[in-house]
Amino acid sequence: MLPFGMENLTLVQRVEAAVDGRTQLRYVKRCLSGCSWRRKSIWKQNGARMERGEEVVCRIPAGQEVPHAGDYLFRGDVPERIESTADLSAALEKHRDAGAFRIASVADNAANGALLAHYAASGEGA
Repeated sequence: MLPFGMENLTLVQRVEAAVDGRTQLRYVKRCLSGCSWRRKSIWKQNGARMERGEEVVCRIPAGQEVPHAGDYLFRGDVPERIESTADLSAALEKHRDAGAFRIASVADNAANGALLAHYAASGEGA
């Protein structure tokens, strides 16, 4: 368990599978516990100008589902069914103020016997 890891998160993963020669898309929701959630203000470049933005970093204890770039993280338990891209878009919009985001990068801090083994997922918030 991570120190100060008191957050429950919902991880949404996009899964593609070939069925009868066609690709089918579905989303899988997973509940994660004992995580940390940190938001911070950042500057980001948009063309020739700088804008303020927000970065979210979540630390997920090893032994739970491993997040990947392109997955989505929500703070807390998300009760909505997420079975389609439209469902995902609606859930992101509803939970955007709480910091829901698409994961841009994941650091594997669980390998080689790390003292506080975890995965650090980060992305840009609303």
